[in-house]
Amino acid sequence: MDTRTDTATGPPAREPASPRDLADLARAGSAVIRQPLMQVTFEVHHVLDRPGYLADYVARKPAPPGGDGNSFGETLTTGSNGLGLVVVTRTSLGLGSGRQYKSGGRTQCQVIDGSESRIFRGTARPNPSFIYETAWRYEGLICIDPDATRARKWHCRVLRDVVHEVARLAKDSEAPIISLQAPAQVPPSDSIMRYMTPDREEDMLPESSSLAVRFAIALQHPDAALVLTISERLATYCFTHGFGLWIADTRPGTRSGNWFSICPYNLQLSATLLASPAERGYVKRCLPITLVGPARIGSTLALASFLSQYREIGIRACSVASLDDLLFIHLELSFSGIPLGLLHDADREFDAPSASVASAMLPSDALIRVLRTLGIDRLGDHERAGLLVNNAGDYQCLVGPSRQVATGTTRSRMAVWFSWQAQGADIDLAIPLNGLLEALCDINLLDKTVDGIEWKSEAPNIEYLICRNMGNSVLRGKGKLSVVKESALHRYPYDGLEPRPTDLCVSIEEAWRARTAMDDHRAVRELTVAWRECWLGHWSLPL
Repeated sequence: MDTRTDTATGPPAREPASPRDLADLARAGSAVIRQPLMQVTFEVHHVLDRPGYLADYVARKPAPPGGDGNSFGETLTTGSNGLGLVVVTRTSLGLGSGRQYKSGGRTQCQVIDGSESRIFRGTARPNPSFIYETAWRYEGLICIDPDATRARKWHCRVLRDVVHEVARLAKDSEAPIISLQAPAQVPPSDSIMRYMTPDREEDMLPESSSLAVRFAIALQHPDAALVLTISERLATYCFTHGFGLWIADTRPGTRSGNWFSICPYNLQLSATLLASPAERGYVKRCLPITLVGPARIGSTLALASFLSQYREIGIRACSVASLDDLLFIHLELSFSGIPLGLLHDADREFDAPSASVASAMLPSDALIRVLRTLGIDRLGDHERAGLLVNNAGDYQCLVGPSRQVATGTTRSRMAVWFSWQAQGADIDLAIPLNGLLEALCDINLLDKTVDGIEWKSEAPNIEYLICRNMGNSVLRGKGKLSVVKESALHRYPYDGLEPRPTDLCVSIEEAWRARTAMDDHRAVRELTVAWRECWLGHWSLPL
């Protein structure tokens, strides 16, 4: 039977769905059927970044045998310059009487203030159709200032504009953002590394994190024309502003972290971005906010567009990632021309009970209330506020408290990348992470006392970690440690057969494997430690 309709007598015939769209629909339906509840319980921690916070939190909540819902699900943690974020999702946890509150028909978070963190606990409805596992990833890295050891106010304004540009590029390409992270490690200069001998290569390694934005978007229907269009737009934008630009290698068989330099950093052009003497000062305090809601295209752009209309607002750090089909947009907001006393007033205005109430408001209303507390009471563009309501009106806005920005240290830190895979019903983040920390103790990078690990200010710090549930009780994790280069490498000879960073990473990996075998966690495998990201295992997660 012919089901086509004559255009003269009825509506035009619809184009048949592609096999890919049908496969995505079937995969989403299968995910919905497997879930006992169409809600995801989450925890968001706005923390004082210090070495050991995540480890202490994991130690307080060990994985129970059999997995009764208190174990860690998909996890994200980031940290830089004294401020950090920890996100944990749990899909198997039911909604108890103390887990959900209602305010005007919207779900309200439970907020707990601690000595070094504010913890938000709540539930949200995921978007199971947000699927990007089989998509073609386009990864890029934009460097604003590779030599900046501390962020200035104009740095934060420029970083806000870069985030806005990346989000707009993804929206124009109808591509979801897989990850967006700042600060990030800048790749070493190819022209320098090409002429370095292996024993001196470590001296030219970049810092573990720099003032840069790293992003990955999922192109659902990639072709050469689309890739070239995206690359040309990025290259034009970075060349105009003097930013450095790297594009990830997309050839088959290549791994994440292998970069091609497109635009070099131009100090003279970037210096023209200084607009006023007030923006030359260093950022001393930031206000963290996190938006949580169903993962969808355009949410990040809506938030960035809303904030871009206020020149006083900058972004010192950001982290965007989807976990269990929820999108987490975390921003550390800086303010130019705002007295620090007003930030303290905002902390009093948004204490734990008020922050809980604000989480049930529209994100635009919650942000406008924050701005008015800070003295920014002018009305913004109604169109941009409407865009935020349309794209993230069902999101929860988690606010505060403001945190002091650390001034940093003069000691150089290098990055140590690590990854693992674990399988089993009773396996979660705690098991491989505890094994890694024990391995660091075994090689004397951490000091262990009777009461546990002694966390000093110069101890190795987890600057980034992501753990994803790949299905079939398989967890994959990837992260980046920052270690003080001098204290970590002094024990290895300079004239050895391998570079000293290689000796360090081999020692960590061997101790990690030995510790895992000693604890009889044979389900934890494919442990890899390397000082270059592209040397990790055969699989890779988006940063």
